[in-house]
Amino acid sequence: MNHLTSRPDQENHVLGVLVVVIENIIVSNIEQHIPFSELNCLLNECRQNLKTFNQPSRDVFLLKLKASVERGERFSNLFTEAIINVFQDNVFKLGDSLHMDRHSVTVFSESFIRFHLIFQFSKCLDYFQQ
Repeated sequence: MNHLTSRPDQENHVLGVLVVVIENIIVSNIEQHIPFSELNCLLNECRQNLKTFNQPSRDVFLLKLKASVERGERFSNLFTEAIINVFQDNVFKLGDSLHMDRHSVTVFSESFIRFHLIFQFSKCLDYFQQ
C-alpha cells in the first residue's frame, strides 16, 4: 500500500484496494452484517466509483468520490474512537498497576489500530485527500 500511495495518478488502483479492504472489514463482522450498514453503503459507492472512473464527466465522479471519502472518514474515526475507548480504561489500569508511563500505555491502543484493517482503510482514504 505504501508503494502504491506514494505515486501520483493511482486513483483507480487505490480505489480497487479500498473496495477489497471494505469487503474484508465487512467479512470480519465489525458491523454484524447489517444489510444497509454504513460500510455496505460505502462499498456500493466505491464499486460504482470504480466503474465510472474513466467516464467523461470527471467533475461528477470527483464529487461522488469526495462524498464517499468523507463517509469513510466518519466511519474510520468513529471506529478508532470506539476501540480506543474500549481499551484505554483497562490499559491505563493495567499500566498503573505495573507502574508504567502513561505515554507507553497510550501507544498500546494506537498499535492495535495500526494492526487492524481500519488503518489500511484510512490510508486509502488519505490518498484521496492529497
